[in-house]
Amino acid sequence: MNLAFANFQSFHGEHQIPIEPGCWFLLGDNQDGSKVSSNGAGKTTTCSLIPWALLGKTHMGVEKDDIIHREADAVSVELEMTDLWVKRTKERGHSERLEFMHRGKRCAEASLAETQRALSKVLGISDRLFFNSIWIAKDSRSVRFLSAPPAERLSLLEEMLENEQLALGRKRALDVRRQAESDLAGLQSKMEMLRSEEEKQRQRLLRAQEQYQDAARTLNVQQHQRANQRNDLGKRIADLTVDLLSPPKVAPEGLALEYSVAKALADKLSLQVHTLDTQAHLRIQESCPMCRRAFDPSDVEKLYRTRNQAQEELDVTNLSLQNTRGEVRRLEDALVAYRGRSLETDEKKRQLEDLKRRLIEAENADQGESPLVAFRRVIDDSKAAIDGLQGTIAEMERHVQRKAAEIPDLKFWEKAFGPQGIRNLLLDDLRSLMSHHVNQYALDLAGDAIRVEFPQSDRGFVIMLHTPIGSADLHTFSTGEVWRASLVVLLAIRKTLTYLQQTDLDLLILDDATGTLDEAGELALVELGPRLAEEFGTVLITLPREHKSIPPDRVIRVRKSCYRSEIIRGRADAA
Repeated sequence: MNLAFANFQSFHGEHQIPIEPGCWFLLGDNQDGSKVSSNGAGKTTTCSLIPWALLGKTHMGVEKDDIIHREADAVSVELEMTDLWVKRTKERGHSERLEFMHRGKRCAEASLAETQRALSKVLGISDRLFFNSIWIAKDSRSVRFLSAPPAERLSLLEEMLENEQLALGRKRALDVRRQAESDLAGLQSKMEMLRSEEEKQRQRLLRAQEQYQDAARTLNVQQHQRANQRNDLGKRIADLTVDLLSPPKVAPEGLALEYSVAKALADKLSLQVHTLDTQAHLRIQESCPMCRRAFDPSDVEKLYRTRNQAQEELDVTNLSLQNTRGEVRRLEDALVAYRGRSLETDEKKRQLEDLKRRLIEAENADQGESPLVAFRRVIDDSKAAIDGLQGTIAEMERHVQRKAAEIPDLKFWEKAFGPQGIRNLLLDDLRSLMSHHVNQYALDLAGDAIRVEFPQSDRGFVIMLHTPIGSADLHTFSTGEVWRASLVVLLAIRKTLTYLQQTDLDLLILDDATGTLDEAGELALVELGPRLAEEFGTVLITLPREHKSIPPDRVIRVRKSCYRSEIIRGRADAA
């Protein structure tokens, strides 16, 4: 920690105090009075630098222009801690200005109040809690808590814990409970949606199963029909193949040759018939028609024989011609039949190819993806979706049960942060926390001389002090007898309150905490200082006198002269 300030109350000009973690003792030297005294030197003012920089408040309530040295026009305090830098300034007659940087990020709020709220949020502490727990002095509310009767201590504790913090806690508990109820309603609504979706999936599964059964029956019929079709096609293909492969009775080339020969013979015979017919119908005359001279009878007889022979050959040739023409017609019919057979063969080949194609299609129809596969996929998907939904619903039901179980607890905390509930918390949790710490400090400050207890009582918050002279509630003892025990309780309160608020501000200020302690008590406090520093980080203790047991390098000495305070030991430029 490092403090750099100017013109703060009794300090005039610029000053700087480096304060490392540990326990520091502030001693004073006031030379303005009739006799030298530590009172009024500026020890408390030095400690007030910290709350004024952080919170804009001082222990004595000094504010506005009174915070400025009477011979100056402006005051500034700059505080540097781990991960935090704060600077607060004020000019006479003007408002304060505050700026800070946390973990390298500068805060730039629009107003002083907003910046202060942001800084208090970073610190995790308010001015009331600071002066009730971090700053311990004889006139603080925590001291009044000790001297008050048990019945009044509860209300003082509520003030020390801050009513607005309790209201905030109650509001947070209410918000959390409402959020939990909203979450529960959302979970229940989502679970209903999941159950509705599960029912839809079940209906989808039933439809898919029915469609699967119908498709299976249809598929069986179709497979039977296709099997019959394949058998029929196979038989027809076999018959056509045998028919196409059977050879013709007469080779088509020989048939054509026979036809040609028969046709040529028929033409030849026809010519012979014509020639013989002419010879057979030849008119024979026995005398010359011109001269009426008779021909030689032997020549005439020869002509008659020739004509008769021609008639006989004509008859034979006509018969041969008729037979040849019949053969030609037979061969013509055979050729026509062969040509028809060729056309029929081509048609049968086309039919054969068509039958083979249809057979392949029928076989592929059986080998393709069955429509049952699609329905089976739908069924499997629906079953998987139902299983997933059932798992989600089961997990959702566990969330609903846990959330429903949280709500009574949240209602309890909402009630606990109320005016009556906080008393129950104080009577239970605060007793155990304070009991844990108080006797540790008592052992260090007084050994076995005192012992403190917080027994349960209907009278309020009882602090029972056990001393060699007797046992009673703390408020019944005189200040001189009980201050040592009071300081022990105050340290326990400091530990407890900051624990409840969970502040990260590692600091403890004991301002004139020795009070009416005797020299032995002061010495015990000095010896306790280093152990307190182990718990609270940095500890500042103001003392009315110096003790030999104080380490010289752990002293901050403040001297006041001519109404001006200055740091004469512990200053950064000190030798």
